[in-house]
Amino acid sequence: MEENSPATVALVFAGGLGLAAYHAGVYQAFSQKCLPLHWVVGSSAGAATAALIAGNRAEDRIARMRAFWNFPPIETYRPAPWRHLNGWLGAVRSRVVGNPGHFHPRLPSMNPFGFRSLYDLSPMRERLPKLIDFDLLNSGETRICIAATDIETGDPIIFDSREQRIELDHVMASCGFQPEFAPI
Repeated sequence: MEENSPATVALVFAGGLGLAAYHAGVYQAFSQKCLPLHWVVGSSAGAATAALIAGNRAEDRIARMRAFWNFPPIETYRPAPWRHLNGWLGAVRSRVVGNPGHFHPRLPSMNPFGFRSLYDLSPMRERLPKLIDFDLLNSGETRICIAATDIETGDPIIFDSREQRIELDHVMASCGFQPEFAPI
């Protein structure tokens, strides 16, 4: 990098559905600094967060992340003695019945060789296009890279908006994590 060239500002978001609240908080704190954002990178839940950022105008990003990650809206805050128990109960509830708006349990197939995954991401597939403008995401205003894994080789694959048009399937492919979620 040349001495006088402007810096590239990037945010990188890891996978893990529970991290999404942290992703939104990190972006909110970052946006309050009024710094330019040139590049977002994400994997799994981080790919969804990156797409929500790159696919929305700066003034709409936090509201869109809240609309996606806080669905259904968070219940009333409970005092400290019950917070830890509520966290555990929420985790167990997600494992048993899924997470509304994101995933639900996949019904077992009668064919033992027809196993795809424990959970179905179709609620997420239905909601993301309502919250992301894929034309804006691909406009080049904010570069986006999405990390996924080739299911046959195990090799990492990076989808880069500078090299190809990023679509919903790229985001969903990053979220495929067996045995929980089927590969795309």
